Amino acid sequence: MITLHKAAAGALTALLVPLGLIGPASAASAAPAQTAPTVQSAQNEPRCDVRPRGVTVGAKAQVRTFDVPSARTWSFELPGLALPLSDTSPEATFTMKGLTNADAAWYTFPVARTRADGTADTCIGSFALKRATRVQHIKVTKIKYGRKITGDLQQIVWGKKPAARWTSFSKQPIDIEFKNTAGHWVTGGRVETKKGKFVFTKQIGKRDWRLWYQGDGEHGSAGYYEFTG
Repeated sequence: MITLHKAAAGALTALLVPLGLIGPASAASAAPAQTAPTVQSAQNEPRCDVRPRGVTVGAKAQVRTFDVPSARTWSFELPGLALPLSDTSPEATFTMKGLTNADAAWYTFPVARTRADGTADTCIGSFALKRATRVQHIKVTKIKYGRKITGDLQQIVWGKKPAARWTSFSKQPIDIEFKNTAGHWVTGGRVETKKGKFVFTKQIGKRDWRLWYQGDGEHGSAGYYEFTG
């Protein structure tokens, strides 16, 4: 297992590789002709699936095991992270240490791989680094002819001390569902957060509810929250 840390300041952007600028491997590093696999041209490199396709980084460290399903052997380095990953060393631990909010983004990078038929080539992988979100203080209140649901959507602030690590997240959609009398989840509605807070009302009796925030390009999903009221 390896622990990934952000490289020196500015390196996260500096290591991004534009798709059109990735060249073929140096001929000096090629294996002898009698043992070398067939090498595909590095021009117009194909896309390849790298899994997981991203990670949402919160306050706790988390371990991820990587894979490139199209390859028998593979290796790459995630942009801005100091240690490489490969089929023989696929695990990495992600923490918020050294990250800033500006580092949350989608990245592309070259992957060296050998396919099942022995063909070696370079493909382009992608990976999302996202900030964690959460919903707090969910409350169901009985009102005249219905129910009112309130709560707070928060986003993590990378690089802050615990007391200032979470902040309100405004102008974001919260989706709400409830179980009908047949026991099926149906759409209740969608509300937008204002200064992180949301209020949803509906003319309905006591129900099982669930809500979630689906995330965006820089923020991970807050997951499902289920409750009754």
